[in-house]
Amino acid sequence: MTCWRAADDTVVEATRDLPDQPPGAAPRSLTIPEIAGNHVILDLGGGRYAMYAHLAPGSVTVHVGDQVRAGDKLGLLGNSGNTTGPHLHFQISDRPSTLDTTSLPYVFAAMELQSVVSVNMDDIEEYSIKGTALPMDRKVAKLLKGTMPLSRDVINFHDEARAPRIRIVRPHRTMNPLGRACEKSIGACEALRAGRLDSRGVVR
Repeated sequence: MTCWRAADDTVVEATRDLPDQPPGAAPRSLTIPEIAGNHVILDLGGGRYAMYAHLAPGSVTVHVGDQVRAGDKLGLLGNSGNTTGPHLHFQISDRPSTLDTTSLPYVFAAMELQSVVSVNMDDIEEYSIKGTALPMDRKVAKLLKGTMPLSRDVINFHDEARAPRIRIVRPHRTMNPLGRACEKSIGACEALRAGRLDSRGVVR
């Protein structure tokens, strides 16, 4: 799976030579700089940074100082760093660091919610280590706009937006009710999606 840039930025950190980990087992001998595996950190401006982590060895295509645009290829999804299975760790944060940072809320312009993992977060790693397929609830499938993905969401982006567009959530920006709920808390976002939270943020 190719990882595409979601907005226009400058590369401030790029690691490309760490090996993939054997899937199904948590790594035991990683150093702190190896936790994120092969990764790219981009400066979005305004004290905001985007990180793409656990990329495949040798796949990172950018270097520190490069200017990248939405849709540019950054690398391939891999299993490097602190991981039990291939995945992309994407986050927006307030510092150009893989660990010493605070994650910030963001929203995608549009995404397709395909399913939701139907076990709790504590059980997901056990499934991953055992190599067992996660149970999915596909009845929740729908198109979402102006919202953020939640921890157990399985999402897809439409072909017309190969590079999914993101928007940093700022209190002074106008957002739809779902975006405002996601800014407040993930719990509120889940409540609104489930129809239990109205546009004023009141749980029904």
